[in-house]
Amino acid sequence: MSESNGQLAPPAVLQVLRCALATLCTAESLPVRLLCRDALGMVGVLKQIILKSDELLIIAADPLNECTVASVASNFPPEVELADASEESLQPLRGVMLRCLILLRRLVVKLSEVDDEGVRVAVENLGRLDSAITRGRLATLHSFAERVRATTAEVFLVNMPLLSRILSDFESELIRINVAEIEYARFCLPSLGKVVSLELVLTVEHGGNEIMCRPNRRWIWAELGLMEDGIELWSVQRLRLEAHSPKDVRQVLFRQRFVCGDAAAKFLAAMDHGRSLQVALRADWPVMARVPLHLKACEVCLHYLA
Repeated sequence: MSESNGQLAPPAVLQVLRCALATLCTAESLPVRLLCRDALGMVGVLKQIILKSDELLIIAADPLNECTVASVASNFPPEVELADASEESLQPLRGVMLRCLILLRRLVVKLSEVDDEGVRVAVENLGRLDSAITRGRLATLHSFAERVRATTAEVFLVNMPLLSRILSDFESELIRINVAEIEYARFCLPSLGKVVSLELVLTVEHGGNEIMCRPNRRWIWAELGLMEDGIELWSVQRLRLEAHSPKDVRQVLFRQRFVCGDAAAKFLAAMDHGRSLQVALRADWPVMARVPLHLKACEVCLHYLA
């Protein structure tokens, strides 16, 4: 056992027990929650923090398919340009090309885990594409997609299920990369212990007077991302939330809980002090071109072990 801040660190088995009990403390079953909270009281303290924003953000698309933000929430700082002021050759990146760069870096991280000489060569070549984007020499989605596919063409010859899944996931993300992204909130994370669960509720309403049919869920969804120094962490995959349909036909509700035992484990583990939690809406033009969308409220509930 090591010593930190005058206290002995708990054994590894105790840390695992705390995590398991804390996860079950957020279960749907009331008896299970009560039993686990009693047990957790003997091995650790489960704490909760709630982050809220209720500022109105109105978004719409004009006939030219340009997204307009009519009212901006004030709970996050201005966008930081992905450029070093000391290097004149670098260009600020926003919108589609910034998402392309993040997607490229996530692809590189995943391919770097594959033990194959051909894949390692492809990773080196993809690094040159990274430089081309940040220096403005690669500036369109079409050219980005063509260059990545050409660079990874020989990689397809490697018969690995993992490799096929990585490239398939890349193509799936590439299809959605041109969908408009509207950041609603950015919460600065305080000093937390081990985060064991995260629950988000985001409320969106149609702004028109007429009653509209609910949008296709393929055209609208919400995402959670992690930011550090104003730049998104490309090493951590975003969490996606699908739309739900409440009784009010004018509303689209995003509500989901993530726990440390599921696919969100890496995301929750990366929620360190000094980073920010980004809440964004992704809406395609068929949704925004009909009526304005009103982003009305957002609440994030975090459970963590102190």
